[in-house]
Amino acid sequence: VDTYLAKQVGLKAAGSRDAAAWLEQRLAELRQEVEIAERAADRFRADSGLLDGATAPLIAEEMSDLADEITAARGLLATAEATEARIDRMSKAGDLFALSEVLESSAVERLRDLEAKLRGTEAELSSRYGDAYPPLSSTRAELQKVREDIALEAGRIVSSVQAEAAEARVRLAALERTMGALRGQLNEANTAQVQLGALEREAEASRNLLETFLGRFKETQEQGGLDRPDARVLSYAAVPLTPSFPPKKMILGVLVVFAGGAAVVLVLLFDHFFGSFVTYRQVESMLGLPALGITPRLPSRRVRRLPKRNSPMLDRRSELRQSLGSIYAALRTRSLERPGTIMVTSAVQNEGKSVCSLSLALFFAQMGERVLLIDADVRRPRVHRAFRTPRSPGLSDLIMHDAKFEQAIRWNDRLGLSYLSAGTSADSAAIFGSDEWEELFGILREHFDIIVIDTPPVLAVRDALLLADRVDATILAARWKSTRRALAREALEELNGARARMAGVVLTRANPRKVDAYRYREAQKYRGRQTA
Repeated sequence: VDTYLAKQVGLKAAGSRDAAAWLEQRLAELRQEVEIAERAADRFRADSGLLDGATAPLIAEEMSDLADEITAARGLLATAEATEARIDRMSKAGDLFALSEVLESSAVERLRDLEAKLRGTEAELSSRYGDAYPPLSSTRAELQKVREDIALEAGRIVSSVQAEAAEARVRLAALERTMGALRGQLNEANTAQVQLGALEREAEASRNLLETFLGRFKETQEQGGLDRPDARVLSYAAVPLTPSFPPKKMILGVLVVFAGGAAVVLVLLFDHFFGSFVTYRQVESMLGLPALGITPRLPSRRVRRLPKRNSPMLDRRSELRQSLGSIYAALRTRSLERPGTIMVTSAVQNEGKSVCSLSLALFFAQMGERVLLIDADVRRPRVHRAFRTPRSPGLSDLIMHDAKFEQAIRWNDRLGLSYLSAGTSADSAAIFGSDEWEELFGILREHFDIIVIDTPPVLAVRDALLLADRVDATILAARWKSTRRALAREALEELNGARARMAGVVLTRANPRKVDAYRYREAQKYRGRQTA
């Protein structure tokens, strides 16, 4: 260890000596560079005349004063030229004596007074003695002489104004030439100042570099005898009793964090896949109601409007048609009598209840029944959109006596189906709690075999609860793999409290090939053989 430390001290001392020698050589070169740079700056300053005070600030100040003189000269010239132009116009018009300069002249004023006096004398002599009177000729000659003097004085004034204008032009031209010369001097001074600044910065940089190297050289000389090794022995190393790697506690903590995250993800996945309804068995065990069947998921463009001829709603071999047949059979099995009025509702919105209502109504109509589809969801009606007809007249208009029976209830000849849209008003309490509704409902029962009523979600508004005890069967629509079981149970409790006659649950927007139900699998096998 001592040998290593001594060798380290020797290497540091040798390095300090080499650095001092190099710094000394570099200092000599830098001193020479500083002298050259300073001489170049002084020489350029003398050659460019910057030592004589002909610097850019002085020239700029002189140009500022000269600019003021030029502005004043231009004002005088503009005034003189305007006066000259006015004299020229009035001279061409023969009205030179109307000029303000002529009228304001004291000499012209005096001659005008004399002219007026002579005109008076002439008029008096002419009227009293006639034109042959000798003093009259003398007066007229004197008057002519005065008028000539006035014309001469006016001409002199005009010449004076023209001379002033010419003098103003000459002065302005001289001032502008002087300004041009000063601009040239300023450009030259600025160029010289820029070059001088570059030379001075170069000299300053050389001086700063020289000072830096000089300070470093002094530090190297002072530290030459103070070299110490970088290391020293504090204590002897001891053999460790436990391993320092890998860090077991840190790894254990990371594993705990990852395990907690994985547990949260598993809980969320379990709630997503098992917190809703997937199979018939889950519906029956969780709600205590029979699963009537499913309605497959349809493309959104087929839900917004009436089905076409090739639609799954009309195809007798389609999955939707077969599912509706299963629902119809389940309804007949639940009751010995055919249900005359069927209410379709859901726990919350976007569960597919409107599509389920429309599909059931179409199926019953194709079975030869007289079917009426009523849109009782007066806040968010859907039936009129499916038939692409106006919202009114409809149910509320019929209740409020704003429309007649044959106007509100419309017939679709292609589908063999009657429907009653929601109408204009959205006041469900005034509609379903009125005596008019009871009377209308009784009339509709007499005219139609089956009435399918599309109602709002149970947990959103209480409209469905007002109708629950008045219909023969209530179907709860639950969206497959989406409706929360707790919400469905809460909706069922509300319906039971309203004395609803529950027929069962329909799983909407389902994938038929994935529904875990024995009855549906058997139907799939039968339909496969039928298609083959």
